[in-house]
Amino acid sequence: MKILNREKVPFCITIFVIIATLKSFAGDFHGCIYDKTNEKPIEYVNVILLKTDSTFFAGVVTDEKGNFLIKSVMNQNYILKISFLGYRTFLKNISIGDNSNQEIVRLEPSEVSLAGVVITSQQPIFKSMKGNLITNVSLSNLKNAGTAYDVLQRIPGIVLEDDKISVYGKGAPIIYINNRKINDHQELDRLLSENISTVELLTNPGAKYSADGRAVLIIKTKAKNEGLSALVSEKVLVGTKLGDSENINLSYSSNKVNVFSSYFHGYRNLKTDDHSVYSIIQDNGNTSKHDFRMIDRYPSNYQIFSSSLDWTASKNHSLGIEYQYTGNNASKATAENNNVSILNGQTPDTTLIETLTNDKFNRSLVNVFYNGTFGSHLSAQLNIDYLNNQTDRDARNSESSSSEVSEEDIISKSDYGLWAGKLILEHKSNIGTIGFGGEFSLINGNGSIISQTDESFDNSIYSSKEQKTSGFLSYTNIFGGYSLNAGLRYEYTKEKSKDDILNQNKVDRKYSEIYPNFSVSRKINEVQLSLLFSKKVSRPSITDLYNNTAYVNQYILQKGNPYLTKTDIYDVNLQAAFKMFYVNLGYSYLKDPIAFYSEPESNSDYIITTVANYDKYQDIEATLNFNHKISFWHPNYTFGLTKPFFSAIYLNNNIGYNKLSFSVRSFNDFSLPRKFILSANYTYDTNSQYYLIDIGQSQKLDLGIRKLFLEDKLKFNLEIQDIFNWMKQKNSLKINNLNLIQTKKRETRFVFLTISYQFNNDKKSYRGSHAAKDDIDRF
Repeated sequence: MKILNREKVPFCITIFVIIATLKSFAGDFHGCIYDKTNEKPIEYVNVILLKTDSTFFAGVVTDEKGNFLIKSVMNQNYILKISFLGYRTFLKNISIGDNSNQEIVRLEPSEVSLAGVVITSQQPIFKSMKGNLITNVSLSNLKNAGTAYDVLQRIPGIVLEDDKISVYGKGAPIIYINNRKINDHQELDRLLSENISTVELLTNPGAKYSADGRAVLIIKTKAKNEGLSALVSEKVLVGTKLGDSENINLSYSSNKVNVFSSYFHGYRNLKTDDHSVYSIIQDNGNTSKHDFRMIDRYPSNYQIFSSSLDWTASKNHSLGIEYQYTGNNASKATAENNNVSILNGQTPDTTLIETLTNDKFNRSLVNVFYNGTFGSHLSAQLNIDYLNNQTDRDARNSESSSSEVSEEDIISKSDYGLWAGKLILEHKSNIGTIGFGGEFSLINGNGSIISQTDESFDNSIYSSKEQKTSGFLSYTNIFGGYSLNAGLRYEYTKEKSKDDILNQNKVDRKYSEIYPNFSVSRKINEVQLSLLFSKKVSRPSITDLYNNTAYVNQYILQKGNPYLTKTDIYDVNLQAAFKMFYVNLGYSYLKDPIAFYSEPESNSDYIITTVANYDKYQDIEATLNFNHKISFWHPNYTFGLTKPFFSAIYLNNNIGYNKLSFSVRSFNDFSLPRKFILSANYTYDTNSQYYLIDIGQSQKLDLGIRKLFLEDKLKFNLEIQDIFNWMKQKNSLKINNLNLIQTKKRETRFVFLTISYQFNNDKKSYRGSHAAKDDIDRF
């Protein structure tokens, strides 16, 4: 009998253990989750593998197609737990082996029996996932809201005012449709709500997003139908003047090729009535007042054309190209200004100013993309953009007063180009998902502001260049039920602006900074909790830095500030979601914020306005949303609280701006027989403060009715906005020796009639995204 060498025993045992361990890994466990009642895939479902002692082993969430994948699972027995609000929790003992490691599950909606009546619980409209708020549009009453604009204003934390979208405490978000950055918010008015699947609100955007963006909105449309699709819509607007818009979408989709083209034309002619009173308190105690009343009408007549082609070369590789054009015919705006100035108690001097403005603009954008996966772990996304933006404005002023009559004709032109590229790589393994990549953008442009009539005018011919390079790294994983996401982004920016008349550099700056972000989420019973932190930045625009003085009228001058510095922004958010409730608590700290400033001049009747850095700005926000279907009534209520912390100097005294404000967003849809939907929406905001501005209260009531025909292919939508014409802005600010009171009444009461027809149409999605998302949005 041969005796085994005892020195070789440890080595043999080691080899045996390694082989046994390698054999114990079966590879990946994957599957798909469907709704049992309609066989549709369910997104964001929690899929968890528990060990036989019920301790956590691994967990993921399903994608938009209901698919899930758990990598590197050992050969042994597990408990599979699948849960999603509105559905019964699925539990199953499974054994991972060398053969089939796939599970297809059909979830049943949960039901409760009350006095013999079976009530099927609803799938929640809003769901918090890893700190992001996900709105389920396609499986809720929001699919009948109207357009993407109508959907967004119903999402907690989003405010829509004058067609401008903002997020509580975050400002304007960056918006994507199917991973494609949109550059014109009119696109939201062209996207119908029934074509939207989900909307995701990121209040803590990760490292792959620009540090300039404090919030991101991602709109996902429904899955594509094969074959030819079309959508045609007409909207008529009735206000003080008529307006209209036309939209035509055509698309063709097959297994490998998607082709999409659209044309949109829009016309509006709106009226604005502004009343501003500037009071200057001089060192000697005298007060000069300038009372400005301006009534203007600004017609907007523009068109948008876009076309895209993308090709699925193989199962793992796709590429495509998109072209967009936006332009307008010459828009002629007219304004009448009646200015009354009282200087040191003297006889009032009245000036009448008539302004005629002609505006033209043209913008072309080309995007090329590639998406690919390599093996089962690595994926890549590459986007390259080119954009050209041209503007041309001719503003003619005629001023007449008791002392003089003057004419002013100022022509402004600009021509800017942008090149940008972005690469995102992701590697998935059993230790988590690591994302990394880089981004580059280059903006080159020139422009001029030249008076055709006044030789003393400060003419300007300028050129500018901005270059930004960035790299980012992120990590995502689940540890014992906690979902962790962390990232770092590095940005290096160079800005130059030159006065070509004087041959002098007006701006020559460099920025270099690292921006971290972090979030952790956990589900405790039925409550989803998330804690988020990020550092962002707001850089002064080249226009704000430019020191030339611009003429507003005979008493007001406006200029930039070459000494401005960037603003560092620190955001912390705590979010919770429980059944029909969603809560968000936020705190923001802004270091060196940029805001309005007036330069005091001793015993002068003139006003010089500019912008300046202040020491700090802080605010606390709280949002509570309730959304729950009650029979035929679909209420959606959002309540908000905001408390700012800011101070500024007025008449040598430090004035605090710390007022607590309250807001209500109340949306009510009523599903009536014969596919009629009645809506009544009310918004209210108390007096509030933002930096050194006091903002007056406002309220608005909208009423609407919708009717669906021909299996929901034909839709009529009649809506009255601001039915009682309540919307009116009244603001005031005090800084140094200036007291400004503004009352602005924009045209807000309209009647809309929209008729749309579509066949075989779920919005065809171009799969690229723009490289320089924040830079493109600046044009």
